[in-house]
Amino acid sequence: QTKVLIGRELENKIKAMLDEAEDLVRQEKYSEAEKQLIEIISLDVQNVSAYERLYNIYVVTKEYKQALQTAQFLLKLALRKNKQKLGHKQQVASNVLRLADVYINLGDVSKLLGQNDEAFENYQQALEVEPNSPKNLDKNLEMSIILKQKSLAADLLARLEQVNPQNQKLREYGERIETLQ
Repeated sequence: QTKVLIGRELENKIKAMLDEAEDLVRQEKYSEAEKQLIEIISLDVQNVSAYERLYNIYVVTKEYKQALQTAQFLLKLALRKNKQKLGHKQQVASNVLRLADVYINLGDVSKLLGQNDEAFENYQQALEVEPNSPKNLDKNLEMSIILKQKSLAADLLARLEQVNPQNQKLREYGERIETLQ
C-alpha cells in the first residue's frame, strides 16, 4: 500500500508541476518553465507530457538543436510504447497518433534547421503511420515541392484532394507544382 500511496503522491506532484510549467509558459517565462520540466523529467524519465512541453519551449525560443534532441527522445519513447502490447484498440490508436505527431515534430524542427532531406524523411514516416491524415499529406506535399519532386507532389496533391477537398491551399499547391521543372 505504501508504494501506491507514494505513486499517487508522485503523480499529484508531477501534475501540479506540469500545471505550474504551463502557467510559466503562458507568462512567457520559458527558462523557469524549462527548469520545472527538467525537474519533472528527473522524477519521471518517461513523462511524455514534460518532453512535449519542453520541445515546444525549445521551438518557441528557437533552440532548434535542443528541440531536435527532445523530439528524437520522444520518438524513442513512442516507439517503445508502440511495441508494448496494449489491450484496448483506442489506446493503440492514440499511440499511433502520438507516433505520427512525433515524426511531424522531428520533420518541423529539421526543416527549421535547414535539413530538408531529414525533414522529408520524417514527414514520410508520419505519413506511413497515418496515411490519410490531411496534416501529414500537407507536410509531405509542401516538402516535395520544396525538394522539386514534381511527380510525387502531384500524387500527394491528388491524395490530399481526396482526403480533404475543402483544403484552402489546394489551388496554390497546384500552381506551385505546375511551376516545377
